[in-house]
Amino acid sequence: MVPEFQGRNLVIATMHNKDRVMRSLLEQTLGVNVHVIKELNTDLLGTFSGEIERTGTAEEVASRKCELAMEETGFTLAVASEGSFGPHPYLFGVPVNEELVYFFDRALDIHCIGKSISPETNFSHAEVVNSDALLDFAKRVNFPSHAIILKNNLHKPTVIEKGIQDYNRLLDAFNRMKERYGKAYTETDMRAMYNPSRMVVIGQATQAMLNALTNRCPSCNGLYFKLTDFEIGLPCSLCASPTQSILAHHYSCRVCGFKERKLFPKHKEAEDPMYCDYCNP
Repeated sequence: MVPEFQGRNLVIATMHNKDRVMRSLLEQTLGVNVHVIKELNTDLLGTFSGEIERTGTAEEVASRKCELAMEETGFTLAVASEGSFGPHPYLFGVPVNEELVYFFDRALDIHCIGKSISPETNFSHAEVVNSDALLDFAKRVNFPSHAIILKNNLHKPTVIEKGIQDYNRLLDAFNRMKERYGKAYTETDMRAMYNPSRMVVIGQATQAMLNALTNRCPSCNGLYFKLTDFEIGLPCSLCASPTQSILAHHYSCRVCGFKERKLFPKHKEAEDPMYCDYCNP
């Protein structure tokens, strides 16, 4: 329990049941009373399926969700998340799920973010012209535990069916679209309540946010002793030259301004030569 938050009301800005993985973490760590308002239409800020384009960064959208939820409830604590999907930065053809969880305390003026990036995602889409291709796609994306979306156009659909988790419904919807348009576009439904893999990453990002939020300043004991910068240059274990790997993290206190440099990673004094630009150019 955290004295600054214990007993206060906190709203999770979600219409996609993200409270399933957030609620217990928030209640047990902070001691807050968690609420969810189903009437809050967060889809107005953007949808994965393409009807409404997200404007702004993930951080900006999550912040706006918090503000809308606080306006609706009158609470001064809110949490929201925003997910992004795309190619892995280093592994060609491998998709990744990045989740950002945003915590906003209006009373204490704290804005805290936690992130988690995972390749454990079924994110995919395909054009299908027959039922065999459709069923092959369904198998690859862990259907029916993970839902599927069907639509008549990849980018600007006029006919769309979401949250499909039943083979009969999937084939019926496909046959209707094929009869009218000659084909269909299928994609994974990335809304949290229809995607268990994404729920796991949201939970990880929530925990990362809580770790950052409850990290206290060693000087004044203030909340959210914040990571503000990092320093590269972890030396190579073979030649001792500085590498591009992180050597240290820099932290700063939002309350008293105290700063601290912490070596990173813990218990690692040198980098493997395979990551050295001199030993492995």
